[in-house]
Amino acid sequence: VIHRDIAPDNIVLLPDGQMKLIDFGAARSFVGDKSMTVVVKKGFAPLEQYYSKGACAGTDVYALAATIYYCITGKVPTDSAEREGENKPLLSPTSLGADLTPEQEVALTKALEVHLKNRFQSVQAFLTALKSASAAKPAPSNPPPVKKAPPKPDPAPQPSAPPRPAPSYT
Repeated sequence: VIHRDIAPDNIVLLPDGQMKLIDFGAARSFVGDKSMTVVVKKGFAPLEQYYSKGACAGTDVYALAATIYYCITGKVPTDSAEREGENKPLLSPTSLGADLTPEQEVALTKALEVHLKNRFQSVQAFLTALKSASAAKPAPSNPPPVKKAPPKPDPAPQPSAPPRPAPSYT
């Protein structure tokens, strides 16, 4: 099954922290090259998805990579058709503030290649590349524990009003 509509709005974060892909309305099981539905979500759809033929596992690779790009940069990737037809560049995730190693950025941008032949051919191959790149990233060093200041003693109670003189009965 090829989902063909992976995008941030089709991913739900569950209370236990798991993420679930939803909305399989555009999904199709493929037999040969025949497909009947074209779904295009600007910034998340690869070039081949603009045509009724050509959707494959690489289509989902692109959309997943575009979703990751959006999640780590806060920006929708430059649309694949604009990158191809108008020669608009894809901004590197690190130039937008993403904290990636060079290897992670290479894996992500390869998954976002405009032409299918240059992209990972399966989600598994893409995830394997990301995991390998993540393993190469040194773990963040643990900062020394923050020393807490000793608690301040409670201030001595202060009277709320000066004492009154005792009444005189003379």
